[in-house]
Amino acid sequence: MKDLLPILLPILITAVGSLVGTILLYRSSRKDTDRQQGADIMAGYAALCDDLRAMMDVNNKEIARLRQELCALQSELAKERAAREEERLAYQQERAALLERISELEKVNTRLQEKLDAFQPKCEV
Repeated sequence: MKDLLPILLPILITAVGSLVGTILLYRSSRKDTDRQQGADIMAGYAALCDDLRAMMDVNNKEIARLRQELCALQSELAKERAAREEERLAYQQERAALLERISELEKVNTRLQEKLDAFQPKCEV
């Protein structure tokens, strides 16, 4: 057995060295893997943030377009209201003119009736 010790000792030392090297390599690769996973996560978050910013830009453009559309509708509504107000004023003026003409004609009819009443007794004779 003493004869085997000089032969087995270098093999045993090589095996232990290989084991220690493998363990160290595993730990090193594990750290690299953890770092890579962390970097991948950060890249994922960065991509997510970029996507969210892009969505916000699209939404902001849509908001601006809708505000312009709303402004155009409000302008159109104001024009329509002004036109209706002009129509209402024209209607009121026309109504006032018609009421005045009716009043004048009623006065004329009253005077004509008075003249008719004055001439009627003379016409019946």
